[in-house]
Amino acid sequence: MLLNHNRVTMRLEEFISALAATERMDIRRTDGIPVAPHFHITEIGKTTRTSIDCGGNPHENTKATLQLHAAQDYEHRLSPAKILSIIETTQGELGLSNEELEVEYQIDPDTMGIYGLENDNGVFQLTSKHTDCLAKSDCGIPESNNVQITNEPIKNTCCSPEAACC
Repeated sequence: MLLNHNRVTMRLEEFISALAATERMDIRRTDGIPVAPHFHITEIGKTTRTSIDCGGNPHENTKATLQLHAAQDYEHRLSPAKILSIIETTQGELGLSNEELEVEYQIDPDTMGIYGLENDNGVFQLTSKHTDCLAKSDCGIPESNNVQITNEPIKNTCCSPEAACC
């Protein structure tokens, strides 16, 4: 499965279109293992986040959230048509249109994760989400997808320990 890692996640309308063209639900975790087929949708939400980045710039974004949970009722199955019905019921109530879609799912027993979602010929793949600096130009951080994670201080930028932007 080839995934586009430069993309944030699929949008709600893309998910709805993909569901309409899918006969059975197949959702895969980031490691490729299938999500238990007896999963429930425990919540559909609209999340608006208002924030200020490290450069002092305000941001606001809204996302559609889909929370999945696998309980002990092993015979439970959601069809794509049933999921479409659930989404249609909540869209008007929540004012959802075509927001980015995030999926909340607990892969690890101790931590719930937030994932992106992609569709590969009817197989829905949870994708990893990553943090990023929203004020790179203010902080002197180069635009690059090949950033090495390190604990070394950045020299000669506004993000040095003496700087005010971070």
